[in-house]
Amino acid sequence: MSPGRIRTEMTSHVPGPMPGPELVATTIANLITKPRREAIVPVKHHAIAWLEQALPTLADLAYRQRHWSPVREEEKETVTWKS
Repeated sequence: MSPGRIRTEMTSHVPGPMPGPELVATTIANLITKPRREAIVPVKHHAIAWLEQALPTLADLAYRQRHWSPVREEEKETVTWKS
């Protein structure tokens, strides 16, 4: 399952309309009767999923340019990594 931008708390800072989590739930339920190797929701994210697989560096650049990065500017200073 590869959900794209879905309206949740995690994506609340992302501008623009997004489908709700019920789309993911419906897709999962449909996979029971019609199994698939991969399910991408919403459908319009097929191109983005392909880009992430084929050219991950370019995909990262596109996300930063469109301000879709999951790390907001004010949170960058508070993020710490443990090794």
